[in-house]
Amino acid sequence: MINLNEKFIDGSWYEEEYREGWYRDRYIEKQEPQWAKECKAYHINCILMFLGLPLTAKILDLGSGVGQFMGAWQERGFGNVHGIEISKTAVSYSNMRNLIQGNVQDMPFKDGEFDLVFSSAFFEHIDESILDDVLKECFRIGIRQAHTLCLEKGTDPSHINMKTAQGWLERFEKHTKDFIFIAPDELLNSAPILLVVPENKITHPLKSRLIRDATHN
Repeated sequence: MINLNEKFIDGSWYEEEYREGWYRDRYIEKQEPQWAKECKAYHINCILMFLGLPLTAKILDLGSGVGQFMGAWQERGFGNVHGIEISKTAVSYSNMRNLIQGNVQDMPFKDGEFDLVFSSAFFEHIDESILDDVLKECFRIGIRQAHTLCLEKGTDPSHINMKTAQGWLERFEKHTKDFIFIAPDELLNSAPILLVVPENKITHPLKSRLIRDATHN
C-alpha cells in the first residue's frame, strides 16, 4: 500500500522546499523577524521554569531547519547545543556548529546522551506510521524531554499528523507515565500546550492551575 506521506518521511519534500520553496524564502532568504526570536525565547523560558537545567546541559533540537532554535538556546547561555535536520540543503545553509543531517527514526546518538531532547512544532510533521519509532528514539537518547506542539494545521502541507492536546497526551502515555502536561483542563482539546517529560517529579506554584499530571489521573 502506497503511503502518500512518503515524501515527508524520506525528506524529499523538505529538500525541495529548502532549495526553492516557501521554506527557503522564509528561513534562508529572509532574516528572522524580532517577534519570532521573542517567541523562541518565550518557549525556552517556559521550559526552564520547570526544568532546572545547568548551562552545561547537553541539548538536542529535533527538526532544526537552519538552526534558529539552536541559536536561541545558545543566546540563553547554553553552550552544548546540537541539532538534527532531515534536509541537507537546510544544514548546508546553517552556520550552526553541531547541526547534522539525519533521520529521527534512527539517530546516531548513544543511550541517554542528552540532558534534554527538545522540539517545537515538530511532531505534527511526523507521519503516524513512524511516530512511535521516533518517540522511542527520543526517550532512548534523552534523559528529559520538552516539546511544544502545534494543534492547528494552518497552511503548511507538511503538518500531516494533527492531534488534539488530549490525543497527544494519550500518545505520550504509551511511552511513559512520568510527565507533566501543561494546558488548562477545560481547553484540553484545543489549547496550545507545552509537554515536559522530566527526569524526576517536579512541583511548581503553577501546578494547581495549569498542569495536568498524567501520573495522578
